[in-house]
Amino acid sequence: MASSISSGTLYEPFVAYGRSKTANALFAVAFDKRHRDRGVRAVVADAGQIGGRYCENCHVAHIVPDDVTLTVESEGVRGYALDQRNAEALWKKSEELVGESF
Repeated sequence: MASSISSGTLYEPFVAYGRSKTANALFAVAFDKRHRDRGVRAVVADAGQIGGRYCENCHVAHIVPDDVTLTVESEGVRGYALDQRNAEALWKKSEELVGESF
């Protein structure tokens, strides 16, 4: 494991991968909310997110409670990855970081 540049904590590839996929899903949730009334929808193809639902292995995934351990073989999605408040917070932070409002 390597040290994280920004926080000094240990870098764990599987955790980082999960966080990046969560961010992709949250971005799609926020984008979809902002643009669906104009007929523009967001889809995260590699994560299976379609209009606020998470799909995997040809079916809509179930929400996995936070106290259940997930592994690389697990199916399901954490509720926080589809949460509208989390999506909005990430959207606003992204706007702040790039200095633009979308």
